[in-house]
Amino acid sequence: MFYLHISNRTENLLAQLGTVLQADRQDPFSRELFLVQSQGMERLILQSLADQLGVFANFRFFFPLELLHYIAELLDLGISPDGFDRNILLWRLELLLRESDIYENSSLQTFLTGDNAARKRFQLARRLADCFDQYQLMRSEMIFHWQEGKNFFKDCSVESWQMALWQRLLAQKGGDKHRAKFFREMIVFLQQAKPGSLAAVLPYRISVFGVHTLPPLFLEYLSSLARHVDIHFYLLSPCKHYWGDIKGRGAWIHEALTTSCIPENEEEPFEAHPLLASLGRQGRDLQNIMVEIDFAMEFASYTDPVEMAKEEKRRPRLLEIVQSDLLAGRVHFGQISCYDSSLRIISCHSRLRELEVLRQHLLDLLEKNKKLQLRQIVVMAPDLQDYAPFIPAVFHDMEYSLADRSLRLRNQVVAAFTLFLSLFSGRFGRSEILELLQYQVVASRFSLNTSELEKISHWTEKAGVRWGLSANHRQNLGVHPFAQGSFRAGLDRLLMGYAVSCDDFIDGILPFSEIEGKEAQALGGFCEFIDFLDRTRVVFDKEHSLTEWEFLLQDCISHLFIDDNSADLTELRVLLASLSESERFTGPQSVEFQVIEDWFNGRSSESLSSSGFLRGQLTFCSMLPMRSIPFQVVCLLGLDDGVFPRSDRKDTFNLLAASRLPGDRSARSDDRYQFLEAILAARDTLYLSYCGQSEKNGEHLPPSVVVAELLELLDKGYGIKNIVVSHPLYPFSSRYFDNSCPDLFSYSEEDLSVAQSQQNLFDTPSLSESPFSWWSGTVEPAEETVSAGELLEFYKNPPAWFVRNSLGISFNLDKVDGEDSEMFEPDSLVDYRVNETLFQRLFFAEKKDDKEELLQKFQDAGQWPLGNPGKLRFYHHYKELEDFVAQAKSLPLGFPLPDRSLAVEICCETINLCIGATLTHRYEGGNLQVFCGRLKGYHLLSAWICHLFENYQSQNPRSTWLLTREGCGCFQQKHVEEFAATDLSFDHLVKLWQQGRRQPLPLYTEPAFIFARHYIDGKGNSLAKAVQSAQYSIDNGWEPEWNLLLAGKSVEKSLNDDFRRYAEKILVPLYRIFVESGGIL
Repeated sequence: MFYLHISNRTENLLAQLGTVLQADRQDPFSRELFLVQSQGMERLILQSLADQLGVFANFRFFFPLELLHYIAELLDLGISPDGFDRNILLWRLELLLRESDIYENSSLQTFLTGDNAARKRFQLARRLADCFDQYQLMRSEMIFHWQEGKNFFKDCSVESWQMALWQRLLAQKGGDKHRAKFFREMIVFLQQAKPGSLAAVLPYRISVFGVHTLPPLFLEYLSSLARHVDIHFYLLSPCKHYWGDIKGRGAWIHEALTTSCIPENEEEPFEAHPLLASLGRQGRDLQNIMVEIDFAMEFASYTDPVEMAKEEKRRPRLLEIVQSDLLAGRVHFGQISCYDSSLRIISCHSRLRELEVLRQHLLDLLEKNKKLQLRQIVVMAPDLQDYAPFIPAVFHDMEYSLADRSLRLRNQVVAAFTLFLSLFSGRFGRSEILELLQYQVVASRFSLNTSELEKISHWTEKAGVRWGLSANHRQNLGVHPFAQGSFRAGLDRLLMGYAVSCDDFIDGILPFSEIEGKEAQALGGFCEFIDFLDRTRVVFDKEHSLTEWEFLLQDCISHLFIDDNSADLTELRVLLASLSESERFTGPQSVEFQVIEDWFNGRSSESLSSSGFLRGQLTFCSMLPMRSIPFQVVCLLGLDDGVFPRSDRKDTFNLLAASRLPGDRSARSDDRYQFLEAILAARDTLYLSYCGQSEKNGEHLPPSVVVAELLELLDKGYGIKNIVVSHPLYPFSSRYFDNSCPDLFSYSEEDLSVAQSQQNLFDTPSLSESPFSWWSGTVEPAEETVSAGELLEFYKNPPAWFVRNSLGISFNLDKVDGEDSEMFEPDSLVDYRVNETLFQRLFFAEKKDDKEELLQKFQDAGQWPLGNPGKLRFYHHYKELEDFVAQAKSLPLGFPLPDRSLAVEICCETINLCIGATLTHRYEGGNLQVFCGRLKGYHLLSAWICHLFENYQSQNPRSTWLLTREGCGCFQQKHVEEFAATDLSFDHLVKLWQQGRRQPLPLYTEPAFIFARHYIDGKGNSLAKAVQSAQYSIDNGWEPEWNLLLAGKSVEKSLNDDFRRYAEKILVPLYRIFVESGGIL
């Protein structure tokens, strides 16, 4: 018999379920069966029945089609295997689409011709499989027409080729029994069987729970099954009256306009509840279908929240009033005298801010309601995976669980295997391969740890590895088979360098000599990994049958991961095991690798898990249909316009769009009804959040249409306006702490501290005179030691040195763009490094190196462009360097002298330290400082500091030559004596270093040099040119440390008197010496 239980609250339905199970006990060894449409509902039922009955066991839950197959097996009517399962149907269609006569003279030619035909054919087959899967339940009459060779629609151009495909599916071996036919046979069998004749094989009772939409065919099947089994249908309904005929305002107006009259005896939509009309389409369809079912008994149990509030002698809250009006089916218009916080609507700037604001509201709810527990709170989003990366950072100190994450995101083995497969569709870039090794499950298989992976990254970069496994691999990709920059060429360099320490070519291989000792173990593991990829590439380049692909992929798992029978690894193997099931119907079916990759990506992304749902913690989950589970606090995030509800995007050939029928699934209608169920599920607080402000300019952004409809109801129905609370961009905004808006609050002490610091920053006049807004105070160094190298590094960029060395903040600006591509044109930094290397070879080497050999060394190391363009450019550089070396050799340097090590003790005022230095490039005629580029301020300071070291308390005064592409200057002993009591003295430079390591100083070396150049040359405003230079460096991202220290303060204000003194007293004199000694050519 068929029983209907209906209520507006899931708790009431659960109570009725428990009562039925207690009152009508069956054989304790007979299993209790349930039909649900979500795993979350399954968990709720189990927890509720365990609470009501004390112990609940021997049960089984089914999804609709699973129940169909289970009952069929009990009656010996089952289909095994199911050839019309969507995942099998996909491959059957893919094979049929290869037959050209199917799509001749049809629109299918658009989808199946051109490049990547195999991949497009597979993608079309996947879309068609989705359509055919729905046709079997939603359009069974159409399927039977096709089976007889008749068109179902008139003048429908896309129906004929679909009917042809369907008929060929039926003609395949063992593939003639589809689900529409299966349903029809089951219904006929159940209707013809006498009541009670199947009691021995069928279950005693089936409970249908948490379902708000079903195809009419399935309801007909349940009705037929109810002749032999007690079926209890527990239906959640927002309204206690029949509301199947309620129309939305748009439908009502459209009907009035098309008929030119207002229908008689029909209420205007303004009289009926607008949310029922706009959000309840799926529920109305089910109610209309169920009207035709003859239920044996109906049990209604409605709860009016307003009446409950009156019984408790308190004022009804806003959320309760909205729920009560939904139950009544109409809005009781009236002003609400006092707005409460039971309904909160929040506008933020980003998803991260949504979570940060949510956290503060949850803390507020937990603080004000001591009985509230985290397990009574649910946070839902249209797609939780959009928020999953931020949740651990924001809710790190709360117990929470995540549900509804795809297999790829929650399973590290699947994620690594997905990346592994993607390599074979690309060029095997260096960064992609190293990214795969970052997965511990992969690295451990090749005995590699984190420190060894860092070494491998360094080795491959320095060995010139960029992309491609080998020259042969590149040839297969359709490019010239060159080896330089490939992994094979890089590994040859690494292995040769480990075997032989040499700087010259050996058997055509340039050794990379940084690897020694136990590091060979890491190199061996990496070689094994690259060999595995190369062997697999050769196999994947060929077509294989689905059974062969399954075997190959399972074999790859064995080589890529340690076979420890972990749950993650087992899940991946089970996923791959379903690949070849369709060949029972099609026979061997050869496909390309790209098709297999598409199949795997689709399966791994669509497999969601509800394992984190209702785990006794704060629950984060996606907004999925049929999840009408009550919570004290229901929070909905991501209610943005265009994001929720989803749009119904059906393919142009999808015949469901030709005519909509009750029971048809619609993503947009599902989302709308889910929002309505969320309103009903909240018991204490409903929290709605959306990105209503632009991150870039603060522009207002509209909310989801469902939120807009709710706001309209609150405005016109209850007189509540301005309920949306717009939050600031940052959590440390002073608005959270100054009581300017009671709806803005924060429980974060850290944000309060930052807000107070900001306020103090604006309130303290002295700070406005500081060159830097971001930093105040001093840093005490751990020790007072310094080397010449540290001193030189400091004067290269004093503000940046303070950030990196004193504060320990590192901006990793290593070049990553293009690291997977061979060099096509060297940038200025590469030019400079190559020029330095060439200068060392040409000036200091006793024997002149072969030009061709030098070029090949640079190219093998990835430091120079390949081919003839690189060769021509190198020859040009080589000629320029020869001229530069000739200029250096023309200097009166004399014979070379040995390096000199010394320790300089400085004791004056607050300075008392010893500076160690080793001076190189010493000659009879003086020391030589060479920079193979244009003159910079750092070059002047470096040469001057080395000059001071050489002449510090020296009995033999010496000169220091500074050679650059712009000319050559000379610092002499007289200059040391001339500036002994100035800012260029050794003591003052060390004192500036001491100050600069404790607090940032506006000593911008290169802008100061620009100042000095224009100051001496007399060309333009020197300070304006310095400001322009500093601003240009910041705008191009070259000086992130400056940008951090300035924190929005203008560069012009930062270049204060300290900067001007640094430029005038240090850089100007040094540049003048350089110019007057003949430096500028």
